[in-house]
Parts: sequence; structure tokens; C-alpha cells
Amino acid sequence: MPFSISQEVRDVTKKKVIKIGRSGAKRKKRILIAAGSAGVFLFVSIFFLIGYLQQRSFETSIAEIQAEALTVMENKEEIKARPADYSGMDVETLEPGTLNVNVQDQVSQFGVGTFEIPSIGLKLPVLEGITQANISIGVGTVKPNQAIGKGNFALLGVTGTSVQKIAVEKRTTDDKLR
Repeated sequence: MPFSISQEVRDVTKKKVIKIGRSGAKRKKRILIAAGSAGVFLFVSIFFLIGYLQQRSFETSIAEIQAEALTVMENKEEIKARPADYSGMDVETLEPGTLNVNVQDQVSQFGVGTFEIPSIGLKLPVLEGITQANISIGVGTVKPNQAIGKGNFALLGVTGTSVQKIAVEKRTTDDKLR
């Protein structure tokens, strides 16, 4: 008689009926499902880990550029108005490829001051105009002929790092902007 998955065998000593085959097939199926689920979880985890590490590297690059720009801005002797682009036409999503900026030249030509919120440790250079280079380095002025500390002063920037996003959200109304 050929073997069948539902074949029953009598155990003579214990007088029980034992089913052969079904529990083995179910067990294999459960093992395959568990292994498949673990594989999918591992793949998704690696995917998110790579994305997280790339974002952290990108945020580090932005922080380094901003620190260099602040140093250049603080050492700048003369601040004078220069013709600038206020259209924002070249502004794109801030990505690693858009960070190719000559910080020294950009701040030397368009740097007009710094934007600081001391209570949250936020300090960025202010550059005249809204260009990709300017907002990759710090914040850009929205309108020409604005004077820092006199009336409204509109700025545009990109919160490229999670630290900056959290910092801006935690700013209090008592903070003075410099």
C-alpha cells in the first residue's frame, strides 16, 4: 500500500492511532513562513539603516559647510550691498549634489550677517538673495535693501538637519533674534 499524507498507523503497545505526515508538512510550512518573514524584516531593516546613515552623513556635511561659512562671516571686515538674485528660480531640493558651493567666495560676496537663536544653539550666516548656493550655506534675504534690526526682516532657509528642525520647533517667544 503506497504512503499517503493522511495514513494512520496503530501503535500496538499504547493502542493509539498516530497520524503520519500532516504535522511534518505543517511544521515545514511554518518554518518557511518564519524564515521568509525574518528575511523580509532583515531586508527592510538594512534598507532603513542605509538611508539613516546617508542622512546622517548629509547632515554632517551641511553642518561643516555652515560652520565654515560662519567662520568666514565672522572674519569678514566689510559688509556692503551687492546685486543679488531674489527670484529663487535656481532653488531646488537640498541634496548632497547641491552642496558643491565655494563657501569662501559666496560669503565674501553675499554675506551680510548672522541669524542666531541662542536658547536653542542655532546660528546661521545670512546671505543677500535667494539662491541655491545661499540657502545651502545658511539663510538668504527675501527682499533687497533690508536692514538687520530695523523693521521686519524676511529670511528664507532650509532646515536641512533634524537638529535644526527640532531646534526651531522648541524656540520660545522670549527668544531675541540677532
